[in-house]
Amino acid sequence: MNIFNLKVNGIRKPLGYNFNSIYISYELDDVILGNDYLVMLEVSSSNNFKNLIYKSKLNNIVGSKSFSIEIDLKVRTRYYYRICIKDLENNIHFSNIEWFETGKMDEPWQANWISTPENISHPILNKEIEVNRKVINARLYCTGLGLYEANLNGEKIGDEQLSPGYHDYSKWLQIQTYDITELFTLGLNYLEFTLGNGWYKGNFGFNGGSNNIYGDRFLLIGEIHISYEDGSTEVIKTDSTWKYTNSNITESGIYYGEDRNDNVNLINNHSVTVVDYGYDLLKDRLSVPIKIKEKINPAKILTNDKEELILDMGQNMVGWVAFHNKLSRNSNISIEYGEILQNGYFYRDNLRHARAKYTYVSDGKVKWIRPKFSFFGFRYVKITGITKEEIKLEDFVGEVVFSDLEQTGHIETNNSDINQLFSNIFWSQKGNFVDVPTDCPQRDERMGWTGDAQVFSETALYNMDAYAFYKKYLNDLQLEQAPNGAVPMTVPSMTLEETNESTAVWGDVCAILPWNLYKFYGNKNILKDSLPSMKKWISYIQSKSQDYLWTEGFQFGDWLALDGPSPYSPLGGTEEKLIATIYSYYSTKIVADSLNILDKSGSHGYYELANKIKSAIQNEYLSSNGRLVVNTQTAYTLILYFEIFEPHQKETLLENFKNILKKSNYTIQTGFVGTPLLCLTLSKYGEDEIAYTLLFNKDCPSWLYAIDMGATTIWERWDSVLPNGVMNENGMNSLNHYAYGSIGQWMYEYLLGIKQFEGSVGFTNIQIQPKINWRLNFVKGFYHSPSGKVDVSWENINNDITLNVTIPPGVEGRIILENTEVNYFSHYHQAFQKGKNVEVIVTQGTYKFTYQQKVKYKVPNKHWSLNDFSNIPVGYQLLQKFLPHYFSLKPYKKNDIKNIPLVDLPKQNVLSVTNDAYLHLLTAIKNLDNL
Repeated sequence: MNIFNLKVNGIRKPLGYNFNSIYISYELDDVILGNDYLVMLEVSSSNNFKNLIYKSKLNNIVGSKSFSIEIDLKVRTRYYYRICIKDLENNIHFSNIEWFETGKMDEPWQANWISTPENISHPILNKEIEVNRKVINARLYCTGLGLYEANLNGEKIGDEQLSPGYHDYSKWLQIQTYDITELFTLGLNYLEFTLGNGWYKGNFGFNGGSNNIYGDRFLLIGEIHISYEDGSTEVIKTDSTWKYTNSNITESGIYYGEDRNDNVNLINNHSVTVVDYGYDLLKDRLSVPIKIKEKINPAKILTNDKEELILDMGQNMVGWVAFHNKLSRNSNISIEYGEILQNGYFYRDNLRHARAKYTYVSDGKVKWIRPKFSFFGFRYVKITGITKEEIKLEDFVGEVVFSDLEQTGHIETNNSDINQLFSNIFWSQKGNFVDVPTDCPQRDERMGWTGDAQVFSETALYNMDAYAFYKKYLNDLQLEQAPNGAVPMTVPSMTLEETNESTAVWGDVCAILPWNLYKFYGNKNILKDSLPSMKKWISYIQSKSQDYLWTEGFQFGDWLALDGPSPYSPLGGTEEKLIATIYSYYSTKIVADSLNILDKSGSHGYYELANKIKSAIQNEYLSSNGRLVVNTQTAYTLILYFEIFEPHQKETLLENFKNILKKSNYTIQTGFVGTPLLCLTLSKYGEDEIAYTLLFNKDCPSWLYAIDMGATTIWERWDSVLPNGVMNENGMNSLNHYAYGSIGQWMYEYLLGIKQFEGSVGFTNIQIQPKINWRLNFVKGFYHSPSGKVDVSWENINNDITLNVTIPPGVEGRIILENTEVNYFSHYHQAFQKGKNVEVIVTQGTYKFTYQQKVKYKVPNKHWSLNDFSNIPVGYQLLQKFLPHYFSLKPYKKNDIKNIPLVDLPKQNVLSVTNDAYLHLLTAIKNLDNL
């Protein structure tokens, strides 16, 4: 039996984190579980477990593989824990011993805040530490404002970047804890902190940003607690004995970039100033560390007639380019960052006010150089200061920076465009998960937009283990939520003024995100911690509502949808009041369900309120037979997805939904609100063929249009880059913006076929139901759920289907095989015919199913008649594109033109088919056939 992947609050070996609640998870392998297996958690203050401080009851192992516990913890203490499993023969199996360690907690600080008495740019605060006996344990507890990088004896402390991260520094200040035991040497040790502007002190915010949002001076606080071999202890603390000097960094900013001069004149050490900044805001960290997670070598060097030297990284990424300095003394190099070229020239207008540049003045020493206090979103890098003959690819490397999260999901198919789409989604998540879930990483924004975070959260949770990441974001949100319940549009909100107004979908993140975390991880604590915030949000909504319809205040609507009143309006064509009220219904229902789950009173009142909101929507927007007043893709998507209708209205709603998609020639018109749910809604109601048609579209607007245009991340707009390669003149053209990447959830749940069975949490009951489609021959992937890794692959060759599934231990799998008969699977004890499908219930193991579907879907080809071809979504779409006048044809003599094969079209003059249109149509059909 293998017990592995132990985590505390979603983190391996967390050092110095906030442990107000403790959620311990684990996984199993190499065991077939039954109800007789029992599991227990032990926590000890010693690694031999002689000093147990917690021992759980023996619990049934089937179900969620986690413990939520409450124990009293001591400051600056390491705790050890292990999972114990008792098998059928009463043998005890132990996991490896893991640990977590507390930080400062509520311990009084001995250190002082220190700063420089004068305005020194990017100062270095330093201290000499004499060590005359062996150090056996040393911890550094510190934070610096805005950003800091610490070194001991010339070696960087830890591998984190951009510490202490991004949060509202007026609400709390995160303490980082480092194990620096091995960095001390006997004799004189030199400790230094270099401080940078960052989000705290630097320029940041809308319209080019503002300076000093949270403060106007550099600050540092820190304590080193040392234990020596002889049993003695010592505390080194920031105080008036510290010194400061200037650094070689002359300027920095999140938008600005960074300037470094290694020939700058360094002043002599001077005494620091002690600052009365207070301790109340200091809290142990929640942020997952930001790290250099990958390294990318540039793909090629580009030049043009402007003599620009441009590195193409081959991938839109976030981080920076490090370079191997070989320049002579006083030589200059500048590195500018951009996402796209225009006509072969370097282009950065879409970065707006962001300078996004790194400059360096060389001291003549050969070494690797990188920024310390800024990051960039880019694919292309313009190099100035060296010649075409001097530049070498091996002297540059792209360092990819994002929060230290593990990948948990992956999808691969036989279609290279779909594979690239998944890659684009994943890269956009990496690039926008830099301590907070940001909208974009390149221009003068990079903010934690709540709406973007909400709509993408389920895709994000399939892609990465983001429990700890989102937990910190929710903590930020709850600190900044106004007393009246309003949720800021961005978290952090970048203002010291209280937010009293909010918007639907964006503000609903305070209910939907914790609900999604609960569904994925099964930890009730996330609901418990978020419930006060959720209830305040519902009160805020009702204060803005009349007769249960949200009528007051500004709304973003279906942001950047293409069906708005004009191409210049970003609000979309779906009535904002409808969107807002539907989401108020959903959030209210989440609160009611959360109260039920937590066994708290009050759920009945919220269910009653949700029903009143639902009735108000129906009365205002739905006719008695199911006709929807607001005739947009997003309106139908929301009404159907959230089931805001009576049973007798469903058929009409669904038929009208399909009609409106058909009228748009099966092209997407939805924005940030409708897009995440569009394909999910179609597949929820069995319209997978339309969902696949939307997925495989290549004309703008579509996901694959961007890929045909060379995208390696998700764009902000469907048409951020026009077909001629020119940036859209309407602005807001981030080429790394994950909201439309929310199609990833549909890809996991329907393309690959992995999702939870209704009512399950923590993926203890998994439903495998891939929507096998003629466009794909092969799909494989996995989701490493909190209950273990689920592997799925399917193959469809001429209707001979093979499905392979791996279910982890302690999990029930319900495998639904569509359009087939149970006699294929009679050897399975629990195989049942459920209408047109077969359901097979399985437990842990690897399973292979081979079968044929009863109704074989024929791949469209040139021998189909026009009539048959027009009756499938993709056929209708292609005819509208290449032969639009076909749809106005009347019956023609005996042999209706609509019934002849497509290949015979040239013989029929009645269609007036041009050779080009006909050839394009046949090419498109051939491409379908080749899928």
